[in-house]
Amino acid sequence: MASGSFALAIAAAPDWFRIGATSQNRVIGLAAVPINAVEATFEVDLEVRTVGRAVRARELVPGTRFPIRCFERHIEGEGWFCLGLADQVAIFDGQSATTWWERLETYLRMQRTATKTGLWPEHHALSHGEAGLHHQNALDHARKAGISDAYDTFMQGDASVLTVLDPLLRKAGDRLRNGRCPCPCGRRRRDGQPFLRRKCPHREDVVAVLREERLRKEKLAVFVETTKRSGMSCCGTMQICPLR
Repeated sequence: MASGSFALAIAAAPDWFRIGATSQNRVIGLAAVPINAVEATFEVDLEVRTVGRAVRARELVPGTRFPIRCFERHIEGEGWFCLGLADQVAIFDGQSATTWWERLETYLRMQRTATKTGLWPEHHALSHGEAGLHHQNALDHARKAGISDAYDTFMQGDASVLTVLDPLLRKAGDRLRNGRCPCPCGRRRRDGQPFLRRKCPHREDVVAVLREERLRKEKLAVFVETTKRSGMSCCGTMQICPLR
């Protein structure tokens, strides 16, 4: 008998995944992801299996269509695909199994784009390693504060309202100096005046965005440096890579 999460995954397999050989906790098949009228499908032979407690996927023969490992393309050691944070891709019921396949389909579309352009589409992945958790946290707080666009701009290194606020974040990351300035969330009081930062109901989320982004950068730098020291080399398929 297959494990619970694996059995749920196989039961939810979409039409674009043609199941071939199966065993207790492993299945191989052809992913034929629909693309468009010009290029009907994007086809990849896949292996789907349990790895520890997770259900994971990779090329049947890693390195055939994609690099064996490339963190810029979100391919981990031994060719395993990185579909997101562990709790985002966990399978525990029929709906989460369907979501897992939807993530895999999107991921394969992104790999097709990366193969053609040498670029990973923006806003379709979290930062690598431990930085991913801080990235997700920052996204969540930015959404609550209504400053998602400003955060995306700031994270890409371009100027936004958060660029001005970042130097004001205390080293402890608990609050901003000069709390009498208007809050960047843009919300106003009933009299039309903007909320001051220290009185804005979203002030904690604004501070959290800056704090989590600072941690994201720190953890990402550690990840890149550690990867370099490991001796991993650039696969040469992406236009931008810190390992090149």
